[in-house]
Amino acid sequence: MPGPPPKPTSLKLIDGNPGHRRLELDDFRPVARIPECPPHLKGEARKEWDRITAELARYGMISEVDRGAMAMICTLWARYVEAEEMIERMAQAAHGTGLFVKSPNGYPIQSPWLAVSNKAMEMYRGYLAEFGLSPAARCRVVPSDLQLDLPGIEVNGAPSSQSNFAGTARESLAVQGPEASSASDPNHRRD
Repeated sequence: MPGPPPKPTSLKLIDGNPGHRRLELDDFRPVARIPECPPHLKGEARKEWDRITAELARYGMISEVDRGAMAMICTLWARYVEAEEMIERMAQAAHGTGLFVKSPNGYPIQSPWLAVSNKAMEMYRGYLAEFGLSPAARCRVVPSDLQLDLPGIEVNGAPSSQSNFAGTARESLAVQGPEASSASDPNHRRD
């Protein structure tokens, strides 16, 4: 996807909606909870599931809808670990690095396990960014149960932190932007 990732609506509201674009105030924020581990995850994949879901739950950044993506992350981790173990075994057997093997013709070629390792790392890195698990991605992810009090926003007469933006809340939402408040003030000068 070209360009920077989209900014969460809550941050746009805090910044005063500098782009003056229509805001979707009913962002999808599922309840933070660790999903049930898929039964096909075994060994390293299961260990990674237990490790990573506990951390994500601690910060409210995982929910039931993340089960499939989290299973893929854990599978990729297990694949990477297996490939690295095989590279090490080949290195010990051949008294070398394990990065090259001999082809049927006797020529050295890149180890197929190196390709598996590299691909798993590449894909794993991409999924980590989706969950905010890399240093650069952490600043772009907002926990699902975080709801800030936003001045000027009321839903059904209640401050924003006492409501969720689900259902018909969008229709009853009153957002007063800078243009609306200045238009009703006769003493306001526009520069």
